[in-house]
Order: sequence, then structure tokens, then C-alpha cells
Amino acid sequence: MSNKTNSTVIYGLEKKFEGWETLLDPENLSLIDILNFRRRKNDFSFDKHTEHLTISKFLSYVTKNTLDEKWKKSTSILNEVLKAMAWLRVGLGMGYYIRWASSSFVTKSIWSRAMCRCNHLSGLATRRARNGLLYPDQAKTENVIAFWLEADLEKIELDQKISNAILEKKKTELKQKDVDIKLTRAEFVVEHSVAGNEAHKLLNNQRLNFIDSLNDSIGSPVDYSVDEKDEKDGDHTERDEIEPSSMPVEESTGSRKVHNNFKRKLDNQTDYVDEGLTLLFDETNEEALMESIDEKTLNIEDKLPLTREDSQSQCMCDDMVEAFQKYQGKIPKTRRAFTPAYWGVLDLTKESLYGCKEFTDDDLKQLSQDFANHIKWKCEPVKKNVQDYFDSNCEEVNSDEKLRKLDRHIQFMKINMNSFQGMLPEEQLKMTSSFPLFHGVFNSSHIKDIWGETQALSTNDARNEKANPFKKARMGRKVDMKATLIKTSNKFEVIYGEVARGLGPLGIPMACPKKRFLDKVKLMVIMRDSINRLLNEMMYVSEETRKSLIVYGWLQVGLELNFYAMDWSGIPADGGDCFMLEDAYCILKSLENKSLETETTVRKLFSENTRGKRRLIAPETKADLNKNRTPQYM
Repeated sequence: MSNKTNSTVIYGLEKKFEGWETLLDPENLSLIDILNFRRRKNDFSFDKHTEHLTISKFLSYVTKNTLDEKWKKSTSILNEVLKAMAWLRVGLGMGYYIRWASSSFVTKSIWSRAMCRCNHLSGLATRRARNGLLYPDQAKTENVIAFWLEADLEKIELDQKISNAILEKKKTELKQKDVDIKLTRAEFVVEHSVAGNEAHKLLNNQRLNFIDSLNDSIGSPVDYSVDEKDEKDGDHTERDEIEPSSMPVEESTGSRKVHNNFKRKLDNQTDYVDEGLTLLFDETNEEALMESIDEKTLNIEDKLPLTREDSQSQCMCDDMVEAFQKYQGKIPKTRRAFTPAYWGVLDLTKESLYGCKEFTDDDLKQLSQDFANHIKWKCEPVKKNVQDYFDSNCEEVNSDEKLRKLDRHIQFMKINMNSFQGMLPEEQLKMTSSFPLFHGVFNSSHIKDIWGETQALSTNDARNEKANPFKKARMGRKVDMKATLIKTSNKFEVIYGEVARGLGPLGIPMACPKKRFLDKVKLMVIMRDSINRLLNEMMYVSEETRKSLIVYGWLQVGLELNFYAMDWSGIPADGGDCFMLEDAYCILKSLENKSLETETTVRKLFSENTRGKRRLIAPETKADLNKNRTPQYM
């Protein structure tokens, strides 16, 4: 074997033919030898045309650059054979297209030139073979055909091994997922099987349904019969005390079953008064409730009129109260849960008063004006330095400490404003829009705002007022934000806020009108219960003092903020429109000041109640609380 070749690197082929000088013999060089040499390489492609083309490039390079005549001669002959084979394939291919295609694609002259080239190369290879220049093994193709048959079989076996490995890995992942689901479910069952809190049980059942739906999605059913039997044995006494209509709805069967179960509750519930708030605040019923709301019955919201100093607030006279009670009695059973009047709340925005004939337009205007005069809502004037700040599109800030605090939060909003023009989940929308606004504007140390699915104590007390004292308290309704007056003795909750879902494509609100309205009704009931929670303790104060108590709420839908019952504001969707935030600033600053006025009222209530009780200044009286449809069951 000769090794007298130059050491020039074969560019692009050095790894593919590494060691060729020692493993190949120039005096007995054949295509099958080179193919067997390539087959031992890790980069062997198992593709006939690719490998033959690579070998042809290799032979051409060696023929042109080698200094060894034996290598030059053998590689040159073998390369001619490969070219002849390639042209033969081209000729056959052209013949095929000539048979099936028109002459406009392949002309006779092209076909003639191709066949002449093919015959020339084939004849050249044959003549060289006769002259002894081409070895007999090179002229035969049986070995090459057998080689590629074996290569194809090897490729099939290799692909099968890879497929089996992927399949086994997938099976292992599915088994592990199945085990994780079982363990997760078992942890919930063990942790809460002896808990006496029915709200926890309902919440856990919802989680277990979700876990079961995950198991269904991987196609391997899990037998939970043993776990379910243990769970039932642990809490059968409390389950027996719960009405069948209050049991949780199975979510795994889809929204149709939820809706049908909800309709069955409406049709068969004998004491729907006690069940009403359960349907309103139980999130498993939310889809069914929204399906029952007819958008055609929702009117456009009216804003609160301006306060008139020259008019005297009359509140609701006896005739108005009687008319309201008549309206309550006419509410259909299927609409009670999501009608504010059913809960004792007169919606002065007029959105929910479709078909109400008990109140005339003049009556509603007078009631709205009386209410506006009662709460005395006025937007706070903006200081000059704050005006200049908004005029500069929130870019120029002076040394004022409060303004710098506001600027930090608004700059955080501006960084995230590009996301306001696309899809955004509810939590992210809340924390990048309303959260920095409130934190930037509210400066009082008397108000503490809490964010992120926090429980409203007012609904918690309302739901447990007549509950069994030997059972754990039921959970109240959760809100996205609440503000507490920390200087009051009972830590009075003065503001409640709710975000109705996030943003869809192009920044369009995801909350439909039904969802927005349902969240508004829930907010109304929470605000009502907050007032009731305090006045229930005030038994030695005058009726006039009781009426001075006001709570506030806000609802965010997309980039709009609705303040109840005050005003409306918008959040800019682009960093160049930050001047719009001056409107929200005025409203929030006014809301902060009105909340501090409520703090004064609450402290006055406690002070007057204590003096009236201990000094016998006032007789004991119970407030005429708005406790319509207080729930008894979960």
C-alpha cells in the first residue's frame, strides 16, 4: 500500500475521509471498498445519492492533487465510472419525462446530448476495463447493490430503535404523571379529610375535579374508589347535614352540566332565599349565571350627577321604599341571584332596572341627586407641580417627595404599556395598571390597601352570622383589592376593587358585558355587607349618624376604571398618552380623601355608641339594616 500522497487538507471532507490513506489500497480501489470505509464513520448518511456524490468529490480532489501516480490513476478511473452511472440515471430520468411530458419541457436535442454523454462515459469505462485499467470488482454492481440493501435494513433498524426509545420515554413520563396525580389527590384527601370547614371541602372538590381532568387528558383512567371511600367515611356526618342542592357541581363534565344543574336549583329549590348568595358567590356557578343573563336587559350605566349645595338630601321616603319592595317582589326567580334589587340595592346607574315600572325617570333622577348630595363627591384640584408633571407626559419631575413616589409607579406603568396593546392575563393587567396607580396616588398612612385575591371580611361575617358555632367559619367572597382604615378599632374596610378578567388580542377587554355586570353585582353586595357589619354593633347612635357611613368600590374592565358610585376614568395604552392619567389621579386623590372622611365617621360612630351606652344618653336601638337575602348555606 502506497502512502505517497500530498498532505493537503481535503476541505469539507477531512472528517468524512479521515484515515483514507492508510485504510484504502490504490492498487485494488473499488466503490464497495470506499463505501465500506464510509460506513464505519459516524456521519454516514445511509443515502445512496448523497454518499456517491461525496465519494465523487473525494475522487476528483485526490485525482487533481495527489502526487502518487497509482492514486491518481485508480481514483481517476473510478471517478469516470461514477460519472457514467450518474449520467445513466439522468438519461433514464429524461426518458421518463419525455414519455409523460410535452416537448416544451424536454426537447429531442437535450435528450440526444444527454444520451451521447452517457454512452461516451460508459464506453470509456468499458474500454478502460478491457485494457486492464478498471478492476473487475469495479465493473460489477452486485456488491454495491447488496451494500445498499444492507444499509437500508440497518437504517430501518436504527429508526426503529429511536422510535422505541421515544415511545418508552413517553410511557415513562405518562406513568410518572399518573403517579403525581395520584399523590396530589391523596395529599388533598389526607390533609382535609377531617376538616370541619365546608368551604374548604368545596374548594378541594373543585381541585380534585381539575386533577381528574388532567388524568383524563393523558388517557389513563385512575381508580380513586378507595380514596373516595376513605374521604366519605371521614366526613359523612357533615355531608348529611348539607342540602343536596348545595353540593358542588362536577366540572369535569363540562359547562352544559353546570348550567343544567343551576337550572335545576332554580326550579326545585324550596327555600331559594337561603341559597341565593351561594349561587352568586360560588365560582362554579359563574358560567351558568352568565348564560342566564340577557344582555338586552342591560342598559347603559348613568354617571352620578354633580353635587348641588343648594338642595337638601331627602334620601328615600316611605313611598320610595314601598315602590322598591314591590319591585323586589316582581323579580323572576331565574334572575334573582344577579339582580341588585334582590339584595336590597337600588342600582342608580339604571343598568339593571330593565322593565322596572315602580320608579319613574323623575324618581330615579331625584334619588340620584339626593345620593350625590349625600356623598358630596368632588374631584380634588391638582397642584401646579402635578399639572406640570402630567403636561410633560410624566417625564419631568421635581424634588417633591410625593411627586417622586408617583413618578416611580407611573414609570413602572409606562414600561409595561406596550403589553396593554396585546393579550394580557387578569393578574398581570391588575399589577401593571390599577396597582401602581393606587400605590402612586395614595399617600395616607391611615389607609392600607391589600391586593391579590383577598377575603372580604364583610361577606365572611354575613355568611356565618347564623352558622353552627361548633363548625369552622365559612369563607367569604374574595376581591382583587381592599383598603382598610387601620386607625379604626374594627379595621373598617372602606374600598373594594375587582378586575374583570384581562386583555384579549389588540388590547380588547376579555370580559364580556355579562361578566362585567356579574362582578358589579358581587361588588354591590360586598359593599352592602361592609356597612351592615359595622352598623350591627352601633346600637346607641342616632339614625342620622348611621346614614353618614359610606363605602366605595371600583371595577376594572380592560383599561377602564369604574368607581361606584362616583366617576369613570381610563388608563392609556401607549406611553405617549400619559397625560390621560391626570383624570385617574384626580379621582383617586378624591377617593383617598373621602376614605379618610369615612374614617372620621367610623370613629365618631364608635365614640357616640360608647357614650350612649355607658352614660345612658341614648336608648338601645337596632339599626334597620339592609339584610335582604342573607345566606345560610354554602
